[in-house]
Amino acid sequence: MTVRRIGVRVPKPNLVAQKWSRKPRLPNGGAFVVLGNGTVVQANNQTNPDLFTALKGSSNNLGIVTRFDIIAFKQGNLWGGVASYDGKRVRKHLEAFVKFTDSLAQYPESSLIFVWSYIKAADIFLFNNLYEYTGNVEGLSESKFPSPAFDEFAPTSPVGSPISSTLRVADLSSLTGELNSPPGLRNLFASITFSNNLTVLNGVADIINEELNQFKKEDFYVYLSFQIQPLPRVFVDRGLEQGPNVLGLDRNPENNVLFLFNPAWNGTQYDAKVRQVAGQVIGRVQKYTRSMGALKEFQYLNYASEDLDPIGSYGPDNVRKIKDVSAKYDPLGVFQKLVPGGFKLANAGRKAPLPGSV
Repeated sequence: MTVRRIGVRVPKPNLVAQKWSRKPRLPNGGAFVVLGNGTVVQANNQTNPDLFTALKGSSNNLGIVTRFDIIAFKQGNLWGGVASYDGKRVRKHLEAFVKFTDSLAQYPESSLIFVWSYIKAADIFLFNNLYEYTGNVEGLSESKFPSPAFDEFAPTSPVGSPISSTLRVADLSSLTGELNSPPGLRNLFASITFSNNLTVLNGVADIINEELNQFKKEDFYVYLSFQIQPLPRVFVDRGLEQGPNVLGLDRNPENNVLFLFNPAWNGTQYDAKVRQVAGQVIGRVQKYTRSMGALKEFQYLNYASEDLDPIGSYGPDNVRKIKDVSAKYDPLGVFQKLVPGGFKLANAGRKAPLPGSV
């Protein structure tokens, strides 16, 4: 017997009522997933492990996750906040950033995001370092950097003292709350990955300077933001200790960097312009980092613009794994045909390169 749903014939599922509050914890984390035929299944390292592996990177291509269990740990207050610097010492910041990223295997409790912004209304360039530290903060003062990983950013370092700072000991919600973007603006994310290398980062900084100077007098944006975030090998290894995934990050033995372009603007009339600018910026950085032998295939899906191909960036072997799992758990392609949004499997590896990227 079959039932018709939105024009697609699917096998009638054997539905079992789920009393979520009474379900036991899933071993080693895991998820409950609604498949294309309506069946609810478990996915973890022991039950449907191929589905669990593919879910870690495949976005909305396989099912609807209605619950997931994670391996948690106790966390008290953290040290962190935003330190703002004038825009004159970018090379010193980048040198410190490279050393910081290379130190994370030794000091994994430390976190840093470097944000380089041009604020049009004020006509200023600004660096914001977003610091966090999850280790022991007992007795820690707001002005003291808690880990040797931050030594290159100390006030006595070549980076110098910030012009303003919210560094403090606080809970997680307090630290993340101050990172919200101004309300009402439209935003676009576009991201690529490349090696954590000072020469490469200085070349990327030159491109950013050229792009910022080109667009300073234009009116299509409120601010232009460029961010770099560490993606060290230790993050990859820690993830793989919990089981495989399809991201393909294990292809890269070295420490890497996530590069993010994030413009913000008012009004839908500028959407096409912003998308064109994002393609131009990411395309130039792709071309340069490729020429330096530093560009990595991986594109972080949560930061990817619609012109990018994050699932294809996982590599052909991992794309094939996801397609095999899709064929097994969703043989009629419900999540391919009836869920048109997002990055779809059919397009993985097929998108044209960005202008200026080759």
